[in-house]
Amino acid sequence: MKFYMNLPRNHKEFAVFMAIISIISVNIIAPLITCFEIGFHWQTWQQVLPIIPEIWLCVIIMVLITYRPAEWLTGKIVLKKTVLIVIS
Repeated sequence: MKFYMNLPRNHKEFAVFMAIISIISVNIIAPLITCFEIGFHWQTWQQVLPIIPEIWLCVIIMVLITYRPAEWLTGKIVLKKTVLIVIS
């Protein structure tokens, strides 16, 4: 049930979420995948750097496109009932 409460609930939280996801996926995952395919060299990392702004834009667009369907699906999966906790 805690999953429902930890989703971004306003624009500020959503912006922070987008920043974290884009930093992780663009600056870490994309260069690492390239290095795994080609080899770990500084030249490889330097060749990936000019492409990073394009990848970052794609990540932002994909998150914005999938945000509403994911929110809808989460609403279907997670119960929205209020649970009263009785402390005795």
